[in-house]
Amino acid sequence: MDTQAQAFVQRTQGNAQDLAIAIETAVELRSIYYDRTYGDSGAKEITDADLVDYGITAAQLASYITLCEQLANLRDNLAVTQGDYGATINQVRRL
Repeated sequence: MDTQAQAFVQRTQGNAQDLAIAIETAVELRSIYYDRTYGDSGAKEITDADLVDYGITAAQLASYITLCEQLANLRDNLAVTQGDYGATINQVRRL
């Protein structure tokens, strides 16, 4: 195998590792969100007012949790609901 192919395989393995970690983190965040009742009408609901300093809304946070659920479904070979998850990521992430 030439050096370009070796570099490609190494990069692919690194990306797979990063993706596995990202999905596990997403699954953990989803569990925490529901277990701590941070969602709409939960005992410890996170509201828009709570998120002002973060520049996102409660609806955007909830959409991100939906994305986390879909990543778990993808990993676990379950049906994945189509959505504009790229927009969700862009709304929640900090640049």
